[in-house]
Amino acid sequence: MEYRIDVSNSTPLLIGWHDPLKIDPKGIRTTEIKGLWRWWTRAFVAGAMYDLGLLKGEHNREGVLAKPSKEDAEAISCFVGKIMGLGYTGSSDAEGSRFILYSEPLQNLRIRNLKDEFQRIRLLSIKRSVETLEPGGGFRVIVRKRVERYRDAENTALRILIVSLQLSGLGKGGRRGLGSLDIRSRIDFVRERNLKDLVENVYRETIEIIRKYADLCIKRSFVEKREDLIPPMPLVSKGSYKNLKIFQILSVRNVSFRSLHNFFVRSERCRVLYGNYICEDDLRKTLNAWILGLPREQRSTGYSIKSETIVRRASPILLSYHARGNIFGEGGFISVFISGDWPLSLKWCEGFSGCKDINIDPSRLMDAYSTAIKELNEYLSKLNANITYIWP
Repeated sequence: MEYRIDVSNSTPLLIGWHDPLKIDPKGIRTTEIKGLWRWWTRAFVAGAMYDLGLLKGEHNREGVLAKPSKEDAEAISCFVGKIMGLGYTGSSDAEGSRFILYSEPLQNLRIRNLKDEFQRIRLLSIKRSVETLEPGGGFRVIVRKRVERYRDAENTALRILIVSLQLSGLGKGGRRGLGSLDIRSRIDFVRERNLKDLVENVYRETIEIIRKYADLCIKRSFVEKREDLIPPMPLVSKGSYKNLKIFQILSVRNVSFRSLHNFFVRSERCRVLYGNYICEDDLRKTLNAWILGLPREQRSTGYSIKSETIVRRASPILLSYHARGNIFGEGGFISVFISGDWPLSLKWCEGFSGCKDINIDPSRLMDAYSTAIKELNEYLSKLNANITYIWP
């Protein structure tokens, strides 16, 4: 069985090549799409397990506040790989993906050199021009199912692919909205006409899959959900932790991509919030800007991780941006995940003024999330954004 999905990039696309300042001449890579697909499928599976009381989690292991237990990781891998068909490399019965992906350009690609237009590109280029694919590049993504074992689970996996293409970008800067892909064609296995319904239905289907195939992947019985268990990984959940929603999706309209992208730059946040490029916003005052991703340092200032085994922790806030013609509408989509997979110790330095140790516990982590979410809402309000909540 074969499915075709026509897409076009709505923001500049930076797909790496052997020369870091040039893009892959083929445009998008199916390996990156597969990576996003698996990431979001794990998030849905782990979220369903968490809400059903089936995610155990571990604390204070390997320098992080929380992480999935060995049993959690094996069960998630089993559901994603064996049941939903995305490939399994577990302790036994390894099998390849039941899906094959291809991509092909639908037109000649328009390549442009950028240097200072976006913060992420500035960091990558270091004052040099870097090649990007201009918005509007058309591609066809072909998904072929080579064999069928669990039709209902495989159908849900296909629908998660569409969610991942709507809520994440591809390539460098994909978490900050670069490489966002508009879906231009109607899809046989997606009946919903808005993203809210699609995410809701996929979540419900995943809950049903976990219940139906639990005996094949989980070695323990259902238990009552622990309200004190911070999620050990980013996941799609309807729950809350310490009065904060574990997963949120905001739809943002009437705001440019550049303005949304620039929320993650302190000087731009200051300009919008206080009318001055230099300020101490709430994230800076509380020394909580590390919640936007680690490491977060430049010229010996900022936040770094005090661990030899942990080198980075990606931002828990994902941005995608879509143009008119996208089947689920135009504008920005912001996804926020609360999870405990953060290092226990950080170091904050301010030039020659010295350094300070930061220890992360659940209370400090929730304070950082609260500050970031509050400041994001204030930033969007200053831009007169039209905000609606897609999830929960």
